[in-house]
Amino acid sequence: MRKLFFIIFLLLTIPVFSELRFVAPSGMDKFFRIENGLFKGFYAEILDKILVEDLNVNYSADVYPWLRAQTFVRNNLADAMITIVTPERLGYSINSKEPIFTLNLVVYLAANNKDVYGKLSSISSYNDLKELKLVTYKGDGYGESLFSKENGFDLTVVYNPESIFHMLLSGRSDAWVQADLSGDAIINLFDYSNHIVKLPEVLDSVNFYLFVSKQSKYLSILDRFDESLRKMKSTPFYSDLLSRYGVPIL
Repeated sequence: MRKLFFIIFLLLTIPVFSELRFVAPSGMDKFFRIENGLFKGFYAEILDKILVEDLNVNYSADVYPWLRAQTFVRNNLADAMITIVTPERLGYSINSKEPIFTLNLVVYLAANNKDVYGKLSSISSYNDLKELKLVTYKGDGYGESLFSKENGFDLTVVYNPESIFHMLLSGRSDAWVQADLSGDAIINLFDYSNHIVKLPEVLDSVNFYLFVSKQSKYLSILDRFDESLRKMKSTPFYSDLLSRYGVPIL
């Protein structure tokens, strides 16, 4: 009887989670996509390994335009997302301490804009962009914050990511700065690979973290997530995962 009570006590004290609600940007199939009800892509493999296998936390997922996905986390209509730290995001969510992966920040230009290409042939810092007209899209909080007018940049923010290419090709904007794999995915999504070029120079690197809404009951998993992620990084699984998805191994 004592053994039975002890088992019941353990069951009552172990945290019970239903499903963590994860959101990802639509159109970024390499990172996350849903095929026949199954979750696929780089994020899915990370979440399956850490959340499901290690932490015993199941998750559901949806893809939305990126601005809407972030709004879902802000309003606690979703629990978590994977992205870059910005002041705005830290206002409504808490990020893991351990970065999941790192991407390079690069510059994209219109292929026919030879004048700008010449100006940026020896680019080495953000300051080299202050003489140019930059563009980004609403929801790209990192670019909006980093290249704001308050920081001395001439930045236009468009609502739809596809409008970036209209701005670049029409000459109304000169350059777009984006994490390389994200930028490549957006270019391929809208079929502009023949019209946009990526400069080889790396401006900076940015870390991507798991963010959990401050209103979510899943905040308590972040420490365990970090611990599991650190262990995973020391295994062949992690290096193989980065290699398969073309993510830099830094």
